[in-house]
Amino acid sequence: MILGEAQNIKDLMGLMAHEGAHSWYQQMLATNESMRPWMDEGFTSYAEGYAMYQLFPEDLPNPFIKTLESYRSFIKKGIEEPAVWLGDHHDNGSAYTYASYVKGELYLVQLGYIMGEQKLAEVLKQYYDQWSMKHPSDRDFLHIAQKVSGMDLKWFHNYWINTTKTIDYGIKDIKYDTKSTTIILINKGQVPMPIDFSVMTTDKKIITYQIPLNMTHTWKDKDMYGDFSTMPYWPWTQKEYTLTIPYTKSQLSVLGIDFSQRIADINMSDNFIEVK
Repeated sequence: MILGEAQNIKDLMGLMAHEGAHSWYQQMLATNESMRPWMDEGFTSYAEGYAMYQLFPEDLPNPFIKTLESYRSFIKKGIEEPAVWLGDHHDNGSAYTYASYVKGELYLVQLGYIMGEQKLAEVLKQYYDQWSMKHPSDRDFLHIAQKVSGMDLKWFHNYWINTTKTIDYGIKDIKYDTKSTTIILINKGQVPMPIDFSVMTTDKKIITYQIPLNMTHTWKDKDMYGDFSTMPYWPWTQKEYTLTIPYTKSQLSVLGIDFSQRIADINMSDNFIEVK
């Protein structure tokens, strides 16, 4: 079997990890790649990224940073096509690649951000346990994801797979007071999401506030990326959200949206503020 033309050992290992993961998602789970390529190529790419991060650790917030950066660059070209399309019905080869490999991989990355990584790991385990050799559909996977997380995730699935709408949150304004700081966040995109908002104090302590989205109906209770305090939910129709925290300007060094950098926000320039 020929595994492409890898230029170095890292490229070869990545190719082997990807093709090996196909034995799991395409063969053992018997995913129909022509009907739902994102469930095969995308989930396989997620497994590849996770495996490569263990084999070749990098000083990055998470294993999927490069995929997220690639997605953001591609979006600017304006040729994205929905992942729901059949594999051989795309109008553009690059659009097929991003709809199937990248959007499918980031589907799982976003679910990990929404429900917490521990819950996502359980979802993937139960997915295999319940559907190996049974040709699962996206509805079967979504049913397990909702059951394990306790969340309504149909809204996310519809936005991410059936449309080309994008995520774009930002910090609109900051007001410092004598005993607190008030932050106004804004949703400039078309896809609503829960938000993890964090601050780093001048003594390097990180405090995270989890702002749930009302459409999930219940919130994540933990995440391997750190503890958090749960705030009142952000209604999905509301473009702005106000958060007041008990820290003054002199106590803060950095604040921003998603320190883990998992959210597929297409414009990161307004997600972080260095306090000076």
